[in-house]
Amino acid sequence: MSKPNFNIIENYSHEHKFPDFKRDYISGMSKVELCQKYDISPSIWREFKDRLPARLHSRNRRPRKSLLSRNRCNDEGYLFKRNYKGNYTIQRLVRYTDKYLSYGTYPTLEVAEKVAEELVECNWDRFKAYDLVQEYAVTNSKRCLSSRLLKREDYLDD
Repeated sequence: MSKPNFNIIENYSHEHKFPDFKRDYISGMSKVELCQKYDISPSIWREFKDRLPARLHSRNRRPRKSLLSRNRCNDEGYLFKRNYKGNYTIQRLVRYTDKYLSYGTYPTLEVAEKVAEELVECNWDRFKAYDLVQEYAVTNSKRCLSSRLLKREDYLDD
């Protein structure tokens, strides 16, 4: 009977994969696809990504599909944004400031649509928004947003 022969490879490096990784990363390949294609762990992926220049992290990358499918925008200038808990937040882009203002988080899309319709009818009045948040919003939204709604400046209201 022969002895088993163990060939131990010490300090194995993935360096030879980096140039191809860089090319595929820039072309927009996802993290999962890169890890599978190059047979690397997520920690090696992170190490390779950190070695790339910072300007490459945001350029030429595909937007995440989950974010595109969760948000629903309409013609009135506000947006329903679904969060990870399944609640819907009403956000509105204010002209000339490029800021999104939140008008509360609501448990279902139907409630959020109803509140948004009432806010459009009253021209996004902050006092009416405060009352609607107190009545329909989820608990965290009531606690976090109530005081901020009343402190908003009048020039933010279109």
